[in-house]
Amino acid sequence: MFDWVKQAQESKVPQLMKMAVTIMAYRTDILAWYDCPISTGKVERINNTIKVMKGGPMVLGMKDSFI
Repeated sequence: MFDWVKQAQESKVPQLMKMAVTIMAYRTDILAWYDCPISTGKVERINNTIKVMKGGPMVLGMKDSFI
């Protein structure tokens, strides 16, 4: 990771430099995943399923239903 960040900073490409800064800002959290690889994916799936089951204008794609 650190090699990529160094290369991105040396590239002088603004988008890569910005991404390198972001990666370095979150490096502790990113690297912590390797010590404890947990994910909130299952919880997000359950929440999305509940949202779909409840229905509603945005779920059905009827944006003008709020009028």
